[in-house]
Amino acid sequence: MGKLILLVDDDEDVRSVAEMMLTDFGYDVAAAAEGGAALRIARERQVDLLFTDVMMPGMNGFELAAAVRRLRPGLPVIAATGYMSIDACPDCPILLRKPYRPHQLEAALRQLLG
Repeated sequence: MGKLILLVDDDEDVRSVAEMMLTDFGYDVAAAAEGGAALRIARERQVDLLFTDVMMPGMNGFELAAAVRRLRPGLPVIAATGYMSIDACPDCPILLRKPYRPHQLEAALRQLLG
């Protein structure tokens, strides 16, 4: 069984494409459309990495990353955004710019998961 990636994006099309990429790379995926659902998954399953969109209604990706890291300290996090004004997230060591390419996502995963 591969490592489990918790994928969170409120855009169904983006989430579907990202999930396809992740499974093509050999990862298992638990997908959620918003922060509350993602937190439930993080409580119930042993996730290996959080991959989250930044701009979402309700809880944004930075807030989600902080909340998940309170549950699972040290959990690797990748954030993705289409907003050029967002430069960094203290709980997200890697910030991908949308639209990201498969090789960019794969390289970020390798950097954090080995």
